[in-house]
Amino acid sequence: MAGLQTLVEREVLVPRRDSRFPGDEELAFRHALLREGAYAMLTEDDRVLGHRLAGAWLEARGEQDARALAEHFDKGGDGPAAGRHYLRAAQQASWGASVLEQAALARRGLALPLPADLRVRLLGSLCETVIWQPELAASMQLEAEELMQAAPRGSAPWAQGASARLSGAAVAGDSKTILAVVAALKGAEVAPDAVYPMAFTVALASHILYLAGRSPDGELLFAKLEAMMDPPGDRSAIAMSVFYLMAAERAAKRDDPAGMLEDARKGVELARQCGHRRIESLTSVVVAMSHWYLGAPEEAQRLLEAVPLPDTELGPGSAFRPFAMAWMLAERGALAEAQTCAEHLALTLGCARGLPVDEGRGRWVLAEVLRRSGALEQAEREVESSVLLLGRACPDDVPGVLATKAALKLAQGKPEEAVAAAEEALSRQAAMGLHDRFFRGGSFLRLVHVESLLATARHDEAVAALASARAHLFSIAVKIGDPAYQKSFLENVPENRRILALAREWLGDEGR
Repeated sequence: MAGLQTLVEREVLVPRRDSRFPGDEELAFRHALLREGAYAMLTEDDRVLGHRLAGAWLEARGEQDARALAEHFDKGGDGPAAGRHYLRAAQQASWGASVLEQAALARRGLALPLPADLRVRLLGSLCETVIWQPELAASMQLEAEELMQAAPRGSAPWAQGASARLSGAAVAGDSKTILAVVAALKGAEVAPDAVYPMAFTVALASHILYLAGRSPDGELLFAKLEAMMDPPGDRSAIAMSVFYLMAAERAAKRDDPAGMLEDARKGVELARQCGHRRIESLTSVVVAMSHWYLGAPEEAQRLLEAVPLPDTELGPGSAFRPFAMAWMLAERGALAEAQTCAEHLALTLGCARGLPVDEGRGRWVLAEVLRRSGALEQAEREVESSVLLLGRACPDDVPGVLATKAALKLAQGKPEEAVAAAEEALSRQAAMGLHDRFFRGGSFLRLVHVESLLATARHDEAVAALASARAHLFSIAVKIGDPAYQKSFLENVPENRRILALAREWLGDEGR
């Protein structure tokens, strides 16, 4: 200590006002150049020993900076200790919403000599990054395969490997791999410490099956997810937040916007309590979309703009915000702004990242914006591109794209083609059983079908379709317990308002 005091007196070292370690005085070099010079004077052996001793001292005193501990042990030649802290640092980066940092930390750990169980856990953390940035999936399939073979089925690392395999297969359109992983998930027993990663993997698989138009299979996995939340003693708050996120998606598909909002709000609160910024952000986007569905676009836009993370960090929900924003802007006539938003989704989030679902959704909403702008030829090119992309990558969205195509054909003066597109969409929708989350209850499709029939003078069919559309609209409205939201759903959503106006004109009564 006398030597240190001399260095303090010579102003080489300075005491820190607030020590991080109660009961110990903390010193720092007065200038970074002094620190670097002193470090350079050490022999290689002394550096290795110094880092190892520093890591052990900090660890014993409860140092919370996992990355700093990992780097000390790494430079100190203690691979297992360094790997353990790289794992913790990667997990902290995951919850703090930094995918690239998480991947870099996991890879640094994997480069070290490690015991097999620690390597498996670091592989799991690496594979987890694919969930949130699926454009990385192709580069991590070997790691995901290794992980699923090395880790016990139903364990946390196994679930993380399964998520990476699912994400990669979804991007590649590899239905065989998707179904193989789903089959393994169905038979997997959840390890006691794996509730959250297994919950997320099952939810992701269910989401992918819904996108593929395989609603019955998606429902079976949702039932497994629901069963995982019981008994109450086995629940964790973060696993429950994932459950409510998936429940909100399912409510949207079941034409229950109020239930969608309620479940999404629960998910946001639980994720916030746990400090998981990415799940909180993704579920906050779903809360905003619930308001859009309910006819509250101003509140929806406010909530979307308040989500702090960029769309590239939202994984399977990366298209949600720009899609909803572009459509809402188009509805209020801000067409140039809407086009910019739609092009960003199609080209930057979708095409540039090699994600056909995002590109297809971007081209769908871009076609809708161009239709409203009167750029009908451009809109036709975009809608056909969207049908091709989503037909392969996301059949669940195709009825919605065909609704835009039908509206476009009406604008082009081709009502028979409009009827054909609308009826193909209705047939596809009926075959899949559940509705797309962007449909807002499917009213846009039902409206354009009615208007196409009217344009072809098929009045009897139009009246029957209109009566069905209005009944469907009321069947959704009755689920909305809040009178203000029920009113905004019926009166503020443009297609709903138009259906009710046509019903008054052609059916001559209110229908309720």
